[in-house]
Amino acid sequence: MKKIFAVLFLAGMFAGSLFAATPKGWTSDFEKAKLTAAKENRLMYVLFTGSDWCGYCIKLQKEVLSTKEFQKLGEKDFIFVYIDFPRKSRADNPMANRVLSRMYKVQGFPTAFVMTPNGRVLEKIVGALPAAAYIKKLQTVRRDNPAE
Repeated sequence: MKKIFAVLFLAGMFAGSLFAATPKGWTSDFEKAKLTAAKENRLMYVLFTGSDWCGYCIKLQKEVLSTKEFQKLGEKDFIFVYIDFPRKSRADNPMANRVLSRMYKVQGFPTAFVMTPNGRVLEKIVGALPAAAYIKKLQTVRRDNPAE
């Protein structure tokens, strides 16, 4: 009986690792994010990332996206959208992610866009900036571009 539980436990752990996890407070559904942003009069912060292999993406996550200052932006100013291209697991929406990366001409990771609810790009940020500069840039874009 213990062997069966051990096998089921390991199988569950392995199955869970096959799918990339969208961070708490983010969505991987671009169309749903557009609707929510329009309804709540917020802008979208759309991140294209290689979460499990891209060094700069991992650095951005660790040094910027996980900070309290960044998280506060999502409470009232932005809808956070996570478009992931992992190598060790499977993305939530792999086909939709490819279409979006082509549509917005993403050429490297991490690439982030600040967008209006209708998908118009207000700002493009490529790479990982220091946390203070990154957050200030987002605050400035938000201040200068109220949601439509």
